[in-house]
Amino acid sequence: MINLKPPLLCKFILINVCFIHTPSLQASQFELGYAQCVVDDVFDGDKVELTIEGSCLFIRVYGPPLSPEQTHHAIERIKKNKQIKKVVIQYEEKPAAPFKKQEPSEETATDTNLQVRTEPKSEFLPQTPLYSTPIADPRWPKFKVGYQLHEKNKFGKNIFSLAFGENVPLYQYTSNTFAAEAGVQAGLFGLMDISHNPTTLINSDYFVGFGITIEHWRKWHNLLQFSHTSSHIGDELLIKNRSLIKERINLSYEQFRWLSGYKIMDYRPFAGVAYLVHKDPSSVKPFSFEYGADYLSPKKYFDDMARFFSGVHVYHWQETNYTPSFSAAIGLQLENQLWDSRKLRLLIEYSNGHSREGQFYKYKQQYIGTALVLSY
Repeated sequence: MINLKPPLLCKFILINVCFIHTPSLQASQFELGYAQCVVDDVFDGDKVELTIEGSCLFIRVYGPPLSPEQTHHAIERIKKNKQIKKVVIQYEEKPAAPFKKQEPSEETATDTNLQVRTEPKSEFLPQTPLYSTPIADPRWPKFKVGYQLHEKNKFGKNIFSLAFGENVPLYQYTSNTFAAEAGVQAGLFGLMDISHNPTTLINSDYFVGFGITIEHWRKWHNLLQFSHTSSHIGDELLIKNRSLIKERINLSYEQFRWLSGYKIMDYRPFAGVAYLVHKDPSSVKPFSFEYGADYLSPKKYFDDMARFFSGVHVYHWQETNYTPSFSAAIGLQLENQLWDSRKLRLLIEYSNGHSREGQFYKYKQQYIGTALVLSY
């Protein structure tokens, strides 16, 4: 038996506390502080309780859940701290009983919903718009560069496509189950024939709009938009094809558009209608409708920096006898978990149907291409 005299015993206890227990305590405090920073950013309120036990973080929240996509982002941001292996969330309507620590499972740790903002908030120039970019919509404002290989040489076979645009939220109001946003959307969409030297500008479309977005339960999004679009044929194309001078259409119009999308797990089906209130030429028929769906994989790759996505978009216009214009896209999305408002997408796209390129809407086209897209 070891005989520890009082002075020696005090030294042993002091060493044990300072060099064994203190680092563990400091580590837990660091992990709690890290998680608190993420919670404050995501939940935007103080109605959250955090406790940590080993490598498991317990979160109690007061209010309804975020969407599955927001939940997934929040959990991944928390687990960027490698010491936090699992996250368990418990919901409460209001503060009540002490926190109940349940035995975490892998399913609970990754798929449990997190709470939404608990107090109404107004914000000018928020970071992220409520209505996210439809993946396969070729006329949604975004930053894009790409290549298209067309089946037929209607106005070019090897096409360079580019777009500059943004959906900018100006003002947002958010509460537990409701949110509203006012914003502007603007974009330029262009095509260039790169089969010849010099490169030929085919067409450029200019778009600007104002939109009101209403969101319910963090899942159902509705966008009401009023916009102007004008189409301009390329000078080089007219010089090379004199017959187009008589055929060209000075297409421009203003339209009201309503889009509605609903998030179901990792999917977002959507549909919308639009009506041209003013148009040139005046003979253009006014009614159109569209629908489609987006998918974003919950599983990530490359150190949680990339995930797969896919989307389809179908457009019908009265002017083309409602013949469908089909677009599809699939690819890899790159993102930063700490500042994940913008996404960089590497995609393969396919289109079949009437052209969506301004005054060429009477032309039927089919192409496959690749693109790099930056958007929300």
